[in-house]
Amino acid sequence: LTGGAAIAMAGNEGSSGRQITGESIRLNLASDGSITRAIANGEVRLDLPAAQNAPQRSIRAQVLDGTGEPGKGLTNTTFERDVLFTEQVKAGEAARTARAQKLEAALANDVVSKATFTGDVTFEETGLKACASRIDYQPDKGALALSGATTAGNPIVAEEQIAIEAQSIEVT
Repeated sequence: LTGGAAIAMAGNEGSSGRQITGESIRLNLASDGSITRAIANGEVRLDLPAAQNAPQRSIRAQVLDGTGEPGKGLTNTTFERDVLFTEQVKAGEAARTARAQKLEAALANDVVSKATFTGDVTFEETGLKACASRIDYQPDKGALALSGATTAGNPIVAEEQIAIEAQSIEVT
């Protein structure tokens, strides 16, 4: 698909499912209709609906390269160039965001189970900002692991009352 392509997948029990948009999208599908390969370029966006114990998420980038399995759909995705990851944790509150040059995300049933951001990463939510060359995010645990210096210095986590800078930092 080219020229403002869009794909919308059906969710469970009639709910809306994931959506992929971009200037061009190439998909491989299994016989059950699940996506086993997705390549998208140009203003790419992957929207993941809210699920049980998981907020609505959106990932924007210039490139998406994803692989999956029959019956499971996409299980591993890599986003590159100008990555913006957004989660709407609580209605009415500002979204949690992460900006990076690359994101490698593991998916299970349209839910991000693990995310690794690299390349001058900034992770923000209300009252908290974290910066590092690499941030590993475990959404189900609400945990961040920061490592690697950026051009601005060592990894740093700051909130309203304190700032912590070190070679590596773990936040839970």
